[in-house]
Amino acid sequence: MKLNGCQIAPRAHVRAAATSRAGAVYLMLALGIACSLPAGAAEVPKHGDFAGKFYGHGTWKGVGVGKTRFELSFEEDMIHLGEGLLNNMTVHCFGMNGRLDQTRHVHNFCVLTDIDGDQIAEDIDESYPDGAKEIRGTGKFTAGTGKYVGISGEVNFVNQIGLLKSFAPNTFDFYGSEEGHYQLPQ
Repeated sequence: MKLNGCQIAPRAHVRAAATSRAGAVYLMLALGIACSLPAGAAEVPKHGDFAGKFYGHGTWKGVGVGKTRFELSFEEDMIHLGEGLLNNMTVHCFGMNGRLDQTRHVHNFCVLTDIDGDQIAEDIDESYPDGAKEIRGTGKFTAGTGKYVGISGEVNFVNQIGLLKSFAPNTFDFYGSEEGHYQLPQ
């Protein structure tokens, strides 16, 4: 059939061509989306070492008693980048930080979460001189969910704090490096 000099295919051919084009577009979109999404975390080896960097921001609220005593609570969020277990994990921590004379004592509880939503609990206890810009500490893995059930291990870190100007009162920014090891049940 011709209309104004253009060849027009019969309706059946038009539907088949449209369906074929729609199918091809759908397939290209589906493959494009599937290939661009991040892959889930691979199976975790039963034990290993890891190393990396972390970057974070937190808020605090505190109260002083005289010149020698100060107590505060804090919350912080960070990301880990590196090799091994903690790579691409996000972390949420909260804790207490107290100063007695010129020494700070800190207890943190952190939850590390991977891309699949599986989590690791970490406890951190540390002491350091008041005003320190570099804090060294150790965290211990105490529990896990999903692929991390039964995890144990330790992470040693060097935290650089107070070197960046925070954008608001009662906030802090930090970064650091870490290395450690872990064990999962066999």
